[in-house]
Amino acid sequence: TVNPDGVRNPNLQWSVSNESYATVAVDSADSKKAVLTAKSTEGNVVVKVSNEDGTIEASIYVTIIDTSTSIFLNKTSTTIRKGGTDTLIATTQNGGNISWVSSNNAALSVTPSPSDSSICTIKGLGEGTYTVTASNGTTSVVCTVNIIPQIDSVRLDYSSLTLSVGTSGVLNAYVTPADTPNQAITWTSSNPNIATVSGTGTQCTIQALVAGTTTITATTAE
Repeated sequence: TVNPDGVRNPNLQWSVSNESYATVAVDSADSKKAVLTAKSTEGNVVVKVSNEDGTIEASIYVTIIDTSTSIFLNKTSTTIRKGGTDTLIATTQNGGNISWVSSNNAALSVTPSPSDSSICTIKGLGEGTYTVTASNGTTSVVCTVNIIPQIDSVRLDYSSLTLSVGTSGVLNAYVTPADTPNQAITWTSSNPNIATVSGTGTQCTIQALVAGTTTITATTAE
C-alpha cells in the first residue's frame, strides 16, 4: 500500500536480504505488487520495498521452512555472557507444542514460555559451548550456545598510590562491561603488615600502618 493513494507510478524497488532462501519478482505492470518465491533452503529473510531514491522504505521479516513437519529456529547459534539470557523462537508450519532440552542443565538453563511453548528463554549458568534442542515431536533443530565470562577486564583508578603512615586512601575498580551483574571483588594486600585493605565491592579502603611498599590486588568473583 502506497500513501498518498493518488500516486500513479511509484516505481517501487524490491529486494530480499538473502537470495539463498528466497527471491522476489516485481510485477512489471504494477511495482506495488511482487511475488516472493521460497527456495529449498530454510532460513530467515527480510523483504524490503522502497521508493526509487531509497528515502522511504518498508520491510517484513519472513521465515522459510521446509515441510509441514519441519521446525525452524530464529537463530542456530548465539553468544551470551554467564548470567545473561537470550530468547529462542521456534517456527513450525502447523503449530503444535515445542519441547526444549539443554545439553547441560547445570551450565545452560531453558525456560519455555508458559503461554507459548514456541518461545524459550535460555540462561547461561556456566561457561563453555552447549546446545539447546527444540523438537515438535517429529523433527528437531539445534542452537549452539557459547557462554562467555561476565567480565572482560578490570582496571584500577590508580596504578600507584602514596599514603602517609596512619592515613587511609580509597581505591576504585572498574569492570568491563560496566553492567556486569556480579561485581563482587576480593581485595588483597601483598604485605598486610605495611597496609591493610578492606572492601568487597568495586571500592576498597587502604589503611597505611608502617612505611614500606605493598601491592593491592583486585580479583573479580567471576
